[in-house]
Amino acid sequence: MELDLYFIKLKASSKLTAEEILGYMLGKIGELPDYDFVVVPSRYSKFLNMVSLKDDYNSFVDNFKKLKKKVEKEAGEASSLTKEFLSYFQNQISRKSGRLLGAELGTAIKENDIDVVKVILTELLSGWSSKIKLDVEAKAMTFEEFSVSSFQSQISELDDELILNAFQRPDVKDLPEVFPVIDPIDGKSLDEFDVGDNIYFVVLNMGSEENKKKLLNDFPDKFEGRTSNIPFSGTLVSKELVRGKKGAYHYLIKVDFGNGVLGKALIPRSLKILSSEKKYKTKIVGESEEEWLGKIGEILEETEKKPPSLERLKELSESPPNVESSKMDFLIAFLLTLLFIGVFLIISYLFFG
Repeated sequence: MELDLYFIKLKASSKLTAEEILGYMLGKIGELPDYDFVVVPSRYSKFLNMVSLKDDYNSFVDNFKKLKKKVEKEAGEASSLTKEFLSYFQNQISRKSGRLLGAELGTAIKENDIDVVKVILTELLSGWSSKIKLDVEAKAMTFEEFSVSSFQSQISELDDELILNAFQRPDVKDLPEVFPVIDPIDGKSLDEFDVGDNIYFVVLNMGSEENKKKLLNDFPDKFEGRTSNIPFSGTLVSKELVRGKKGAYHYLIKVDFGNGVLGKALIPRSLKILSSEKKYKTKIVGESEEEWLGKIGEILEETEKKPPSLERLKELSESPPNVESSKMDFLIAFLLTLLFIGVFLIISYLFFG
């Protein structure tokens, strides 16, 4: 199954500016990422130790948001430093092609090459400080993996009598349990879905034996064990808001598999759900844009113009610290030129090949 998302967690420190940076980037393969950071003077570095780069996506983002609020209240100039850094970072990624940056990061993360990710991020941060120490954790995920992870992170929130009681009502108790495919960047909340709309989901549990038998009989290629390994396209049959004791709202929804079987789900109101039919079909049939980008190396080899390999980028990360900046600037420009040649050749291949 193709990988859809990449998630980067990073912590950076600069002795030159006496600052510490913590943040994350979440993007689709081959597209410009979403991101957020917090910057503190080094004397407040203990604050950043409250968040671990080893945390999964949901834990990290939740802890990061809490930390950022705490820092802005207690760390004085951290708020202004953060705003300045976010403005700088926006300018840096605007100077690059969004798709190119996403392709670089996505390819490196898919190949589990953290050294290359560090090189790309070091380049982005070089204008902020020329001497950065960088710690990075990165992971590539499918929408389905992200969806299941999001569901697991919500289990503690579902430990609410009012919400659990709604899930055990006679009309939903024995239905298969599903969870929508999450698109954290371009998705829509359930507020924006109408009854009758298409909705894409994975199956967490097939419910009663009768429902299990019918699902396995009608969709034998979509299941592995008791869960679906390929997302379903179904119809939203109903949705209703359920308010928990703590005041949080969830949607209780029913979906139609298309064969007469209904599924149930409890969804946090804030989650963003995949809504694009085009993106869903891209996952099921045909080649995605990301797969086309992955052919850069193949096309360039055919034309005897090889692009800079990931190994070459690694070599850059191992360059001695006294490399002259003019030589480095030339090298970076040279690499970018080759990458743009790759994109041009893809366009030629698609339309004229």
